[in-house]
Amino acid sequence: MLNEIGLMSGTLESNPQLFPLCADYRLADLGYRKAIVRAYIMVYEIGEISEIVRILRIFHETENYSGKL
Repeated sequence: MLNEIGLMSGTLESNPQLFPLCADYRLADLGYRKAIVRAYIMVYEIGEISEIVRILRIFHETENYSGKL
């Protein structure tokens, strides 16, 4: 699992806008995006100026991630 998260991090580094904004309007307004890795949701944001990807949290798909951010 950690290896897959590492691979996803590399994908985000080269193409940060690959994944959509979160469906929750509040999170989308913050610019938060989500990538799915197996049964986990990786929530991240892209820096406005430098386009550096910052992974905020990783949640299991059964968690209500929007309520925890």
